[in-house]
Amino acid sequence: MTKKNIIIFFTIASLLIVGVNLNPTAKEVTISFLNKLRSEYLYFIQSIQNTIEEHFRQKEEIIRLREEVKNLSQKAILFTAYKNKLNNLLEENNLSFYTPKLQLVEALSYVNINEFSKVWLKFPKFDKNKIYGLLYKGYSAGIVVSKYDKPMALLQNNSKCTYSVYIGKEKIPGVIFGNSQIMIIKYIPPWLSPKDGEEVFTSGLDKIFFEGVKVGKIIKVLDEKSYKSAIVEPYAKIKIPAFFHAIIN
Repeated sequence: MTKKNIIIFFTIASLLIVGVNLNPTAKEVTISFLNKLRSEYLYFIQSIQNTIEEHFRQKEEIIRLREEVKNLSQKAILFTAYKNKLNNLLEENNLSFYTPKLQLVEALSYVNINEFSKVWLKFPKFDKNKIYGLLYKGYSAGIVVSKYDKPMALLQNNSKCTYSVYIGKEKIPGVIFGNSQIMIIKYIPPWLSPKDGEEVFTSGLDKIFFEGVKVGKIIKVLDEKSYKSAIVEPYAKIKIPAFFHAIIN
């Protein structure tokens, strides 16, 4: 027990002894004061405990973020190595360089207060004539379009969020649409056979995303009249984060 706690303990004990020997009115006042003092003391102790717990939570979060930065740094180094090797190969064959670029964009507010799949963005150098692919934690998250000449994100649970994809190692083509908590791939050629559990990734053929961005996994295949469809569980679990990455090239 610290010196401060010992002083508080003896102060309370002394007041209690005095209060017992006083008349009823004085005793009532003393007991009331002691109860208040005890309450404030317990509140003080609880505040100290909460501060200590918050400190350890922040320490754990800092450690987690440092590890995440470390992993991202490693990925950035590997990406640079792969990009340089690819561009060397393209140069040897007189082909144009491959230089995909990302722009960090900030979520500002919902477009409509009761519609959580449309978000206004802070998007430097936004081109209203383009459609941009949107990423969150490396996964597809939606698209960015122009509304009133301003950048608006249509997140992957919006029915108007659509782009081209491939399915599995065979690169079965299709067009994916947002649909609440799932996504739906339509226009799959009927003679091809996508399977449950196969991975879905962007094709890049629509110039919205580049090829290879992971979207999700197929959980059910449907036979339509003239084509097949597939229900997809997306990887990105979006709860309107503060920042996304937009594909600008």
